[in-house]
Amino acid sequence: MRNRKCLVAGGTGSKLFACIGICMASLLAVDHALASLVSYTEDRRQVIRAVTSGGGGNSFSVDFPPAPFADWVNADQISSMNGFGFSAEGSGDGSEATLLGNTFQSATISIFDITFFTPTPVNLNISGILTATNSDSETGGPDARFSLFSGDNELIENLLYEESVNAGTNLTENTMLDFSSFLPTGDYRIVLSANGGGRRIPGVSSASVSTSYSISGSLSAVPVPAAVWLFGSALIGFVAVSRRRKVA
Repeated sequence: MRNRKCLVAGGTGSKLFACIGICMASLLAVDHALASLVSYTEDRRQVIRAVTSGGGGNSFSVDFPPAPFADWVNADQISSMNGFGFSAEGSGDGSEATLLGNTFQSATISIFDITFFTPTPVNLNISGILTATNSDSETGGPDARFSLFSGDNELIENLLYEESVNAGTNLTENTMLDFSSFLPTGDYRIVLSANGGGRRIPGVSSASVSTSYSISGSLSAVPVPAAVWLFGSALIGFVAVSRRRKVA
């Protein structure tokens, strides 16, 4: 009985339990780092194509991913997502031409629109580029836009970050995306689009416009301060020592 008390008093037992606590904390930290940081709840990705003709024969089509949240390879969008981030490349284009008195117009819109939930706070880093090219003397050209919202709705009051580009007359313009932020637990929505439609000046016989986006988003766990793990391990050791004293 006396030897047992001396063992605790000497600190050997508390050190042992403290070491065990540190090991457990380390394992928890590794598990936290390997765990999926996000779950996706809505997938609204699509590619819209429309063709109109003054002589009739209009067509309209919409392409969707093979399955919600699946990797998608499309002529106008390549996108993927996992528990640690997402990436997307998309393009939109528009053209107009007059042939034999008939005006033909076509437009393609590529949309990357997802909602995700973060069960724990994370750091979000987004990088990429938005591009728009207008090869005609029209007053308004194609546009590409990126928006990040808190929650699942596209509300102005929920807007956290936005960038866009619009090509003016005979111009190619770029906008760089460079955004980093801490995100508390909750739902978030990303809307990214490349719109090939544009406003025309009457009388222009032909025109072509194009727009594109290329982004990558990465999520990382918010580091837990080392002091928290040490405090937890010390607390485990203290509880263990108290129990041994009661037994003694």
